[in-house]
Amino acid sequence: MDRSFRRQASDTQRSSSFLAGLQIFHGILNWLAGLIQLTEEEQDDAGIYLGD
Repeated sequence: MDRSFRRQASDTQRSSSFLAGLQIFHGILNWLAGLIQLTEEEQDDAGIYLGD
């Protein structure tokens, strides 16, 4: 049996798992960021300047 096919399939599965993990991590970060919303005054006091 051709072992290179098994290795390629395994590498593809690892890549898919890694990308799925990144998507979950990204979702969690977005959720956490949504919990923290500062007023403009709080942003100014903290020295946070986004855009103009």
